[in-house]
Amino acid sequence: MLRGNPIDTTLVPSAEMTDESGIANLPELTPGEYDVAVTFNGVASSGFVGLHVTGDPKVTTIPMDLTQQVQLVEERPILFHVEGFRGTVKDFSGATLPGASIVVVKRGSQAQDVALMSKTDGNGSFSAQLAEGSYIAVFFVLGFRPAIAPFEVARGGASQLSISLNPGGCP
Repeated sequence: MLRGNPIDTTLVPSAEMTDESGIANLPELTPGEYDVAVTFNGVASSGFVGLHVTGDPKVTTIPMDLTQQVQLVEERPILFHVEGFRGTVKDFSGATLPGASIVVVKRGSQAQDVALMSKTDGNGSFSAQLAEGSYIAVFFVLGFRPAIAPFEVARGGASQLSISLNPGGCP
């Protein structure tokens, strides 16, 4: 993701940005200040890296390694035990967040086994069928910090997840 001045927000899907070796080629940027965030299947972010673009045509590289971030996400304890993957995404005040992005990966897959990519509906609600097992869900909306929710789908679990996002930057 790129954001900054002179653009307010520009999302560039990672599939279009990186090659098979993980090398990203950013689009041509006009001079200004940008934040660059990197995600791996929407699960982990290295945080934002400041990027100052000038009119100088020199080639610059920014190395980023997500291995440690993915491992930290995988090590989080399971927070929710649910019968099905459904719930609501809200902000800190309790207002629902329609259009929140959701990425669910199978726990233990190092974020490579994507089980679901979705968005919340107009009421901030989500629902999808997932097989019994352990997963990690990441919920994010521009302008909010992402929420990472390790959960398990199993009989006898709660009826739904309740996710709250706090204001701040997000990938």
